[in-house]
Amino acid sequence: MKAFIKTAIRSALTLVRVARHAHNPSRLPKIGRSDKPILILGNGPSLEEDVAEVLPRLASVDLMCVGRLAESSLYPALRPRYYVFVDPMWWSEDAPSVTQTLRANLFE
Repeated sequence: MKAFIKTAIRSALTLVRVARHAHNPSRLPKIGRSDKPILILGNGPSLEEDVAEVLPRLASVDLMCVGRLAESSLYPALRPRYYVFVDPMWWSEDAPSVTQTLRANLFE
């Protein structure tokens, strides 16, 4: 019975938090809207080949990078407009120490 009451209280508190945030949603920063298509580029074994194909088109697209592309020597030349970190490892407090080191180095 105690577990049921604790669960009911937690559920009620969660509903209150959801209701509170639903009326005051977080605002993402506004970035200038562009009519250019977005080209998504990630790191990987074919990166050098892909960049050779992409370079002539950089002026006509907005570039989005993902993953650890910033560690590449090509990153300064690419100058992406958007950079996305989706993998939960970038935000997890209990990530392995190797991941924490990678994260710290990348963000630096």
